[in-house]
Amino acid sequence: MDDDFSSLEAFADQFAGNWRFFPDFIWLRNDITDPEQWGIIYTRNSQSTPIEIVNAEHLKHLLWVYLHHKSKKRKQKHVYHIHDRHFAAGLTEGFLIRVYDTTGNVTNAYATLYDHLSALRDYPVADDEALDKLEAELFADEWQEILDSIIAHFDGEHHPIADGEYRYYVNLKLLDDISGIEKLILKHNPRDYWSSDTGYFNMSHFLYDITDGRITFDEIFFACPDTICLNFSAILLSQA
Repeated sequence: MDDDFSSLEAFADQFAGNWRFFPDFIWLRNDITDPEQWGIIYTRNSQSTPIEIVNAEHLKHLLWVYLHHKSKKRKQKHVYHIHDRHFAAGLTEGFLIRVYDTTGNVTNAYATLYDHLSALRDYPVADDEALDKLEAELFADEWQEILDSIIAHFDGEHHPIADGEYRYYVNLKLLDDISGIEKLILKHNPRDYWSSDTGYFNMSHFLYDITDGRITFDEIFFACPDTICLNFSAILLSQA
């Protein structure tokens, strides 16, 4: 069943009591006496992507006042931070949110969630700056793996580059130390060519995007003399 975001009320009708549709989770809130008025949103687990992590943290920030403040008019908070266990994904974080108050009106906490999810439908990242920072941290953790994968391509063999009907070959001379060109590679956002899942750096795409099949790497290296050791930087480009 697709979520109905046509209105605040339509989504509330679906969200309230939605814990019934999570059979792989265990309902742990024995202190909730009216569970039909509450809904669950699971936001992250050990398999979450950087975008999912950032969006989860952003939602936690939006719900902070409801997580840490209990009105004098009511004995119960309207939001609880939950950690439930899923049979496949393991420990999963999320929020238990009261949808309707005792008068039958939607709560401010639920309205905050609705606005957050509606915004993500228009643009999938809640905080671009936080995502960039998180990706940079994850990328830094993997940098040695990326370098090892890159240097494996410097084996003296030819690497093909396709450009429409033309096919080029780039000869990466044998290297056992990439420190001289490390900064140059960083300038061209190598994470776009790296797969954390496979541990593979797509050198062919990287070379094509930089050279566009038209210039030699020597030209790039001579433009960056402070970062390049020219005695091992000569990379030949030839048309097949």
